[in-house]
Amino acid sequence: MGPSAAAPPAVPPDPDAALGDVCFVAFDLETTGCTAASDRTVEIGAVRFDLAGRELGTFEELVNPGRPIPANVIRVHGITDAHVVDAAPMAAVLPRFLDWIGESGAPPVLMAHNARFDMGFVGAGLHRAGLTAPAAPVIDTVRLSRRRMPTERSHSLKNCAARFGVTNDRAHRALSDARALMAVFLNLVQRPPAVRTVGQLDALCGCGPLRAEIATPRGGVTTGSSTGVGWPRRRRRYEPPPGDHAALTAAIATRTTVRIVYDGGTKGVAARSVTPRSLRRRGGELYLFAWCHTDAKEKQYRVDRIREVTTR
Repeated sequence: MGPSAAAPPAVPPDPDAALGDVCFVAFDLETTGCTAASDRTVEIGAVRFDLAGRELGTFEELVNPGRPIPANVIRVHGITDAHVVDAAPMAAVLPRFLDWIGESGAPPVLMAHNARFDMGFVGAGLHRAGLTAPAAPVIDTVRLSRRRMPTERSHSLKNCAARFGVTNDRAHRALSDARALMAVFLNLVQRPPAVRTVGQLDALCGCGPLRAEIATPRGGVTTGSSTGVGWPRRRRRYEPPPGDHAALTAAIATRTTVRIVYDGGTKGVAARSVTPRSLRRRGGELYLFAWCHTDAKEKQYRVDRIREVTTR
């Protein structure tokens, strides 16, 4: 079976595109277990939306895994063998899902929470069905949460949703989780300093495109005859949104002490109280020179490793 005519466009979104001009698809899968090579999908749910938070469409379909659903898994998502006995298999559901993704016409950005898990099951389904992976790149909102809120200890969907006051009445059902993910994503990217472009978003939490392959537990893959295209797999170094520079520049001008969250040095990701002195480039990198009140000495901080800047 080949890809359907309504499959997503062959060109991924322009990295310089503003997020307000992009269509997003938050998706979630419920499965029979944790390993894409040996387990199967039982439900796919997704919501299409824009940066304004407008819901543009939904997809929700049960999938017959062709095998019994383990009791311990049923206790998590509540989907039983009786629910899926008359459902279509993954080979029939996936083309409909790809059609639905492609309905918007514009190159979409897909997202999932702990995206490697969902990407693994979709990729395995594509491979088994002989389907071509779509061009749409995928971002991981767990990574995004860790980048945007590095001082938080948990980045589970449940805790992220609670942090932003997002209600998820049917947790562990695919569409409900996808809707919760949409709300969490919007809160994260709009949190000052706002993420403004597709390229910034990719650098923060991009996972590359979906691939029609079955990943094995030891890290190997069984690759299909064709794979999707998307942003290059080479990871680009994280560049902070413009607001970070503005906050530091203002602090330098007013000699204001600020709180930064810095991802580097012996402390790892940690908050520091600093009085910025200047911004200087060295060896192609931009550094903040500041008096560190935490360590009581002058220090240098690479600006691309500063995750947050707030006034005291």
